[in-house]
Amino acid sequence: MENTEIIEKINNVRTKESTHEIFFKVRPPEEFGDAVKLLLNNDGNTFRAVVFDPDTLTEFYEKTLTDQKSAYSFISQTLEGKKTQAEKEHESGQIEYINLN
Repeated sequence: MENTEIIEKINNVRTKESTHEIFFKVRPPEEFGDAVKLLLNNDGNTFRAVVFDPDTLTEFYEKTLTDQKSAYSFISQTLEGKKTQAEKEHESGQIEYINLN
């Protein structure tokens, strides 16, 4: 997804042209990635981002974003597929996998 498309979709939600927008990156079947549904909160100033699996539609968590800049940053990072906390801990040696064979 291009940066300009992300910005345009955020503006659509902010101006209430759309009630929500979905952000996702098309990936090959063997790769995983999350998608984001962005909505405008009732206060009209903040956004609500719902992170979900685009294949199963399972919702993982929600986050409140204070402005367009934080919405753009959050969506971009989510689409990049940044590593989870568990993956980071494993790489740093804080978590070890156990071989059950």
